[in-house]
Amino acid sequence: MLRRYVAGFIAMRYVLAEFALTATILILAYINGKLFLDWLRYVILACVAGVVVILILYTRDRMHTGKQLNNIKKQSEYKNAIVLGYVFFLENRVAAYAKGDVIEDDYSGITDATLLIGKKGKRAVRLTIKGKDYDTQVATPQQAERLAAFLKKKNPEIRLHDLKTKGPGTWKSIDLVPAERATLGA
Repeated sequence: MLRRYVAGFIAMRYVLAEFALTATILILAYINGKLFLDWLRYVILACVAGVVVILILYTRDRMHTGKQLNNIKKQSEYKNAIVLGYVFFLENRVAAYAKGDVIEDDYSGITDATLLIGKKGKRAVRLTIKGKDYDTQVATPQQAERLAAFLKKKNPEIRLHDLKTKGPGTWKSIDLVPAERATLGA
């Protein structure tokens, strides 16, 4: 599961640019088929070169994260993980992905947790693990509070910014309860 999710995260980084360049190539090829403009062929070739560069970057990221994923022990345990954004929570350790890097650590490696409120009230909790930031998406303020309670229970030295701890502080309490799912329309 962890490997598939990370592969999906990497693909999402490149899919929009790849689609835009491919659509541009098709449109320009159609126009060139009607007008026969010499300079348009060079623009099409430049777009093709852009597609090749994106594919090389994608392959490089997949290989880089593949090597990092090989260092993660007992990956099969992550099929039962609670996944919030780019972070995978297990009872005794956490794995996270950000900008081409995958990290696994126990909860003592998390130094800070900061509540972020984005557009349209979307919330995320930014975790600082070994000096790098990893974002978790939370559906409700209550879920953020339960996540903070769990992190504080696992690591009492963690610094919470704009977060309150509320709830039992158990691993299972991080995930949404059915009543909250109903209010979200899921």
